[in-house]
Amino acid sequence: MKSVLVVILLAAWAVPSCALGLGGGLWADTLDVRDTKDFLIGFLQDEVGVPPQEMEEIEAALAEVPDLLPYPMLGGFLSLNVGLGALELEASYLSDSLVRSFAGLEPGPIPITEPEDEFEITVDPRLGAYRVALGWHPRFDMGLFAAGVGIGAALTGGGLDLIFDTDDEDVGEFLSQFEFEDGTFSWSAGGPMLWGHLELGLPFLRAFVRGNLFLPIFSSSGAAELRAASLGASVGLVLRL
Repeated sequence: MKSVLVVILLAAWAVPSCALGLGGGLWADTLDVRDTKDFLIGFLQDEVGVPPQEMEEIEAALAEVPDLLPYPMLGGFLSLNVGLGALELEASYLSDSLVRSFAGLEPGPIPITEPEDEFEITVDPRLGAYRVALGWHPRFDMGLFAAGVGIGAALTGGGLDLIFDTDDEDVGEFLSQFEFEDGTFSWSAGGPMLWGHLELGLPFLRAFVRGNLFLPIFSSSGAAELRAASLGASVGLVLRL
């Protein structure tokens, strides 16, 4: 058994990973929500008319929310060695159907009131987020270990809509104040991206972790002023062929 392990380790050290790489795992990007918190405070004060005492509690709660808010996505990348480095296509995605699947929720409106309440309120979330990036990665590979940096360009965006409903007419009239226009909580951005990448494991199968710095040169947002932030990361497994 020991001799087999020695042979595997020697082979892993002597044979670098090959030209094609296919990775997948959990991605995380960040949103800048500083202006969004101000939007929500102004909306609750001016449009809904929340009393000052309650507004103080809401403002205190929003102050505890980080200005840079991370959100997870499922993602993957495909890299092809071209000599001095590798060309890489990376993509990640999040949707309300993925969230429902992981949370064990059925499609359709989600009840947010208790069964014993006099009326029922439901919310139907519509969520989508993505990032697509193309880059070039010089990589140092020593069999059991690989590391590298990368430079490229990325396009990211997404949006969130919350659709409320109720079986009580008076409550429904109140909830109608929270019917935001389509695209209110949306964002998009594009620009250059820098990567840092680390792999550990056998040449053909490794765990990887990477961090990225996104530098948007153009961006847009809805009325809520959600903005794509600069920091991101990912972790998962990569198969090298």
